[in-house]
Amino acid sequence: MELEAKERGKVLGELLRRLRPVVGEAEVASVTWRRHSNDVGRVELTDGRVLMVKVGRFDWVGPRFAAERRAARWLRDRGIVAPEHLGGPERIRGRPVLSYWRIDLHTLATIWPTREKRSRCAALRDWGALLRRVHTVPVDRCGPLTTGNGRCEGVADFVGADLRDRLRIAVGGCWPAGLTPLDTALEALPELDARMGDAPRVLLHGDPHTGNVMCRAPADPAAPVRCEGLIDLETAAGGPRELDLAHALVLHGPLFAQQLPDGWFDELRRGYGIDPDPFALRWFAVYHLLNLGFYSALIGDREHAAAVAEAAAVGARGLEAEA
Repeated sequence: MELEAKERGKVLGELLRRLRPVVGEAEVASVTWRRHSNDVGRVELTDGRVLMVKVGRFDWVGPRFAAERRAARWLRDRGIVAPEHLGGPERIRGRPVLSYWRIDLHTLATIWPTREKRSRCAALRDWGALLRRVHTVPVDRCGPLTTGNGRCEGVADFVGADLRDRLRIAVGGCWPAGLTPLDTALEALPELDARMGDAPRVLLHGDPHTGNVMCRAPADPAAPVRCEGLIDLETAAGGPRELDLAHALVLHGPLFAQQLPDGWFDELRRGYGIDPDPFALRWFAVYHLLNLGFYSALIGDREHAAAVAEAAAVGARGLEAEA
């Protein structure tokens, strides 16, 4: 652990040297690190500015950082608040890096407990309106915005290949309870293709939860909250809007840590202004459950993986009945 921290410090030191023309003469006042899928550093400078630094712990993070840079630029071009990435190197000492000035707004997850019911409902509607703006950005292919991806002509091609060529093999190895709903989802692909074949391919956030929504929130707990931006765009992708909406629905459901109260999605949908295709929403919900359940199984959380498998099975049986 000490060697890891020392190496991380060397990466940060080299990054700051390379960013000196951008950072200016300010010195580092403090550094705090948070370890998640990446090492995320908060670098407070003596002039009050705060620099956020992501240091990838795996080589495959590099294309994800490139996707974040691209998606954030597209959002800012449309007046949506997103990280403004600095022009430093993309790799230091072999590790992918990403740096940007901290956005001085609250996350919706942070301010949610402080809001009164009416303010919460308004915030959900405003979040829906923000997602709608994101989903007006056209994208020329389905799938992640990572470099080197070939064009995919249809959403069913992309998600079908992902299920068959990646997830089914992985699930068979450590989460056999996921195989039946996965195969049912594959059998329902023709119906999904019939509904989504001509759907516009748009920019998707890829991880749409309240912790990634940036808000302006007055001190008055009854006052309206304005959802103005998004962060953590590493998994940004192209595809139909239902793919993002279903992901939000799953992430804030009863099986996950960010559960929202009953009726929350109706409020978000009111703000979004367009009703999603109901079959596509259900199919993509099963798709996300399969991915999340596999991850739980992979890290050894067997109880949670079993609960997600049951939810995926229930969703898959609904698809089977309708397809």
